Amino acid sequence: MTGDITQLYQQYIEVFPQEQDGLRLFEEQLREQGESGIISRSTFDPGHITAGAIIVALPSRHVLMIDHLVLQKRLQPGGHVEPEDASILDAAYREVLEETGLGRDVLKYVPLSDQNPELPFNIAVQDIPENSAKREPMHSHFDFWYLFVVPDGAEAHSDDIGVANHRWVPMLEFAAGSEFTRAAEKIDKLLLS
Repeated sequence: MTGDITQLYQQYIEVFPQEQDGLRLFEEQLREQGESGIISRSTFDPGHITAGAIIVALPSRHVLMIDHLVLQKRLQPGGHVEPEDASILDAAYREVLEETGLGRDVLKYVPLSDQNPELPFNIAVQDIPENSAKREPMHSHFDFWYLFVVPDGAEAHSDDIGVANHRWVPMLEFAAGSEFTRAAEKIDKLLLS
């Protein structure tokens, strides 16, 4: 993977300085372990970067959510950054295709910054429980979220056995989830710009 995670984080904090306290674990790990230590999916202390996608259908403003079967949670599409991914954004595109069947031909990326399109519009810290079957301890996902839009009627489906129940939910329902409230506010601003 190419890209400067430290630079992305610094630019993100310049745009959203009020979020720095909530990202202290990420910042400390990045400083202490470097980029290779925070991108590897085998780093569990305290965690590693993942790539997520918020997909909004327009003009209805419905958001695509999926059931993540291992976590037993309704989430946005996303997952681990793989060594072959050119960037975290590239990982988000790949995960969307794997988990929803939506490819670059239908997705329209809405960047936070035209100067640096790799900059996520949101960084969320998600607590991941221990998974003894995978021999993974409890850890954190530092989830870099990217915003995509598709036309109403876009059909999502997947053969990925880790996800199910693709559902387009109204923006108000999406925003009602405490982990998505801040992101929904940012989405509103990005879609208006």
